[in-house]
Amino acid sequence: MRLTLILLSPLQRQGGNFSTISRISSYLTSHGHRCLMEDPKMFQSVSEFQAFLHYKNVDLVIGIHAYRSGCLIRASTVPSILILGGTDVNEFYKDINKLSVMTEAVHNARYVVVFGQSMWSRASSLWPEIPSNKVKEIKQAVITKPSSSFCLLQYLKSNNHIPAATASLRNITVFLLVGGIRPVKDPVFLIDKFSEWHREDSSVYYVIIGPKIDAEYFGETFWPAVKQSSGVIYIPGLSKEDTHAAMRDCFSLVNSSKSEGMSLAVLEAMDMGIPVLARRVTGNQDLVQDRKTGLLYDTPQEFVLQARSIMSTPEQREQIVARARAQVAQHHCYEAEGHAYMSLVRTALSEPC
Repeated sequence: MRLTLILLSPLQRQGGNFSTISRISSYLTSHGHRCLMEDPKMFQSVSEFQAFLHYKNVDLVIGIHAYRSGCLIRASTVPSILILGGTDVNEFYKDINKLSVMTEAVHNARYVVVFGQSMWSRASSLWPEIPSNKVKEIKQAVITKPSSSFCLLQYLKSNNHIPAATASLRNITVFLLVGGIRPVKDPVFLIDKFSEWHREDSSVYYVIIGPKIDAEYFGETFWPAVKQSSGVIYIPGLSKEDTHAAMRDCFSLVNSSKSEGMSLAVLEAMDMGIPVLARRVTGNQDLVQDRKTGLLYDTPQEFVLQARSIMSTPEQREQIVARARAQVAQHHCYEAEGHAYMSLVRTALSEPC
């Protein structure tokens, strides 16, 4: 039976939520279902959303983020599946009004999806009354398609970020952070220490790629820090393919987030054989085992120690990369993710209201 599904997510193309909802849509569409991707911001009220569902004869709603999509899902009369995004249960819960909205959405949804054990624990602590069989763990899949036309070295040279005479990426070491510029990603966390390191070793660079999401944070905190820091380079959001190419060309991917659900950028780097240096927070620890599938750090000082360590031990780097790739291949497969959502859709629709 061909179903009509609404897939709710912030639709900023460089965002992890967009990548996740796009994969789910692609899988369900390939199996004959009609998927309509919508941004929750497009609807002014729950009643407008309900009218849209009726007009489109929607069978099921799948939404990412317990607050952003939850604002609509909380009162939906159409069966729904709510996917927790990370910032909802790690950050938004601190606002009592947002927590109230998320609680209504969680209660109204047929199922709640989490990406990993740490997110499951967060959900259980916020909503202990929710039956455990209502919460389903579906690990994020990862698909990487680096652009063949984008070269990080040429980009940095043509924009005068590095000396024009730099002949090869072998002459510089690029640590790359990928993520939207906003407080929770904490892109300034390593800037001072990295700039100090660059002054000692001019071949080391810190490159940050990501769209401006929080304009106030960008203008008051992030950009002033970047402008005054040597060796720190900011690149506004690139296409997914060009971002993957930049990952391919860098020495290591960096994550400095204050909290994470499951970082898609970390998964993408692991899939492409790029070592990950990630801040020691629960979501990252679901993916990265220190010195086994990546490196973890708590402070900027520890970051530099870990970075120097992997630079000086190529054999350790190769072992970490191999184990990380094997982990992604085993647990973050596109077909497995798609099959899990397909099964959950069928189950959600087979249950009485």
